[in-house]
Amino acid sequence: MTGPSLQGESPQGRVSADTSGAFTVFAIVILLAVGLALRFIIAQVLLPGSGFPTDLGAFQYWGNDIALHGPVGFYARQSFIDYPPVYLLLLGLVGVLDGGNIGDGVKLIPILADMALAVIVWRMVLDLGGGSRRAFVAALVVMMNPVTWFNSAIWGQADSVGSIFLLLGLMELQKDRRESASAFAVLAALTKMQLGILGCLVGFVVLRRSLAPSSGKHDPERVLTSLGAGLGMAALICLPFTGLDFPGLAHRLTSAPGLATVAAGLGAGVWVFCLG
Repeated sequence: MTGPSLQGESPQGRVSADTSGAFTVFAIVILLAVGLALRFIIAQVLLPGSGFPTDLGAFQYWGNDIALHGPVGFYARQSFIDYPPVYLLLLGLVGVLDGGNIGDGVKLIPILADMALAVIVWRMVLDLGGGSRRAFVAALVVMMNPVTWFNSAIWGQADSVGSIFLLLGLMELQKDRRESASAFAVLAALTKMQLGILGCLVGFVVLRRSLAPSSGKHDPERVLTSLGAGLGMAALICLPFTGLDFPGLAHRLTSAPGLATVAAGLGAGVWVFCLG
């Protein structure tokens, strides 16, 4: 009879795996560098000043306002504002870095978000067992898809930022990390209201797994901890804008315009989800 082998993985196998992993990381770094350079060339050389003037003008004004006056009371100072707070905080940060004159810096946020999105997609494919080659192809699609160039380098829109939180929330949900999935769902909705559709999905999955799991024990306390994580994240994001005026924030959200904005965002998210 032949006994079990006492030898572990061969040195050649370990070296091959290590080399493959190092090459994959190197390839991703090169891809990100090329994608970043391409977007800066489009935004600054080929099509400087491109984009929808109304949107870019609003982003620039909001970013400069937060940089110069701070976020507290921001919503009260505006005659028109249709964006939730996460993207506004990022605009304010870039405005501070630009000395209160954000200019084309508004496009820096979605351009960098494209980089992060490619890395997250790469990681997701690896986690799902897709292999390094498929993971690289998935990241390549994100970086070299002309739609992403148009959305970030030309239009300077917030979609890629919200998509980061959307995918992170799905990753956490797939790993049964319900609390962090709830927090990311809130971040997605507070980046762009249409992405509130993730909150519907997370809420359903959390309730299903906690109260009526297909296997394992019931753990209804996870509903409360997930709800607490979401509410805590919402409070943390809103705090720079409200100070400690949470009743005022609740009043604005429950006003007719506030409810209409939330309903429109969720409705658009459901519509996009159904079309997809």
